[in-house]
Amino acid sequence: MPGENVIKGAFSGLVATVPMTVVMKLFQRNAHPGHRVAPSEVVRRAARVLHLRRDSEEKHKAVAGVAHFAFGAASGSGFGLAGPARHPVLKGVLYGVSVYAASYLGYLPGMRLMPKPHHDSKGRQVATLASHVVWGAVLALTFKVLADGWNGSKPQLGWWQN
Repeated sequence: MPGENVIKGAFSGLVATVPMTVVMKLFQRNAHPGHRVAPSEVVRRAARVLHLRRDSEEKHKAVAGVAHFAFGAASGSGFGLAGPARHPVLKGVLYGVSVYAASYLGYLPGMRLMPKPHHDSKGRQVATLASHVVWGAVLALTFKVLADGWNGSKPQLGWWQN
């Protein structure tokens, strides 16, 4: 059912945003200290474009976190529209890279919410791409578990290889 798949995809996207965020933060700490992670930078720039007053760093982090997880869920719902796949991890990784490309090579620089990749910190771009690969893989695996186990059935040994 398409409606169920959208819900499963949204939930899977929400779940996948957790390890994605961990990867992003680890890269930030090691590869590009001093730069904001991409979701935080997007929220900072959006507030500036919309002429919103500057809030405390704590409030900014909370808004960026909510926006990041909401976008992860919304993007996951799009994955759900396609339904289950024969090679879910490959599909998920390709989907994650597609979300990265559409966002960071497309509309975010177009809306001046992120710099174009060649004008940005190399470390932040690597972190952002790597975290989208992780997000896509976890999205697909979570979706696969939900799709196989939604009616109470248990995934079979080797389910990730189907």
